Amino acid sequence: MEKHTANENIIRFSNLIKQIDVSPNECLIFYYNGNNNLACAVAKKVLFYYKIIYISSEIACENNSLRIGMLGSGFKDGNTFKSLIWGIIYDKSVNKIVNNNIEATKFVTSKFEMFYSINEGPLEFDYHIYNSNGYELEMLVN
Repeated sequence: MEKHTANENIIRFSNLIKQIDVSPNECLIFYYNGNNNLACAVAKKVLFYYKIIYISSEIACENNSLRIGMLGSGFKDGNTFKSLIWGIIYDKSVNKIVNNNIEATKFVTSKFEMFYSINEGPLEFDYHIYNSNGYELEMLVN
C-alpha cells in the first residue's frame, strides 16, 4: 500500500481550473488538488515548457461564514522576492479586494469567482474588501 502525506495531497494536481499569464514568462495555475480544494502554483516559462517555482497551500471551495477565502505568501524568483495573494469570493456582495493599496485582479471560472495579486517585494497583509457601493465589508458574514 502506498503512503501519502497531507502535503502530497495539497500539491497533487487533480484538475485545471484556469491558467493566467501574469507576464510574458510567468503564469499562475489554479487547480483542484488531491484534497479536492483550490490550489495555486506559480510557473515560469523556460524555453518550451513551464517550470513550477512556487506552490501555495489550499482553500476550501465552499464556506458559508466567510466573504472570501484568501491566502498570501512570499517566494523568491531568482534574486527577486515576490508576494502573492489569491483566493475565492464566497459572498456575491464582494466587489473588490485591495491589499496594501493594490487592487486584486478578479476572474470568473465556470464555478467560482476568484482573485489574485502578484507583486515584487515582501508580503504584507493589509487587506480590505468592498461591496459595489464602495463600502468596506467585514470578513465574516453576519
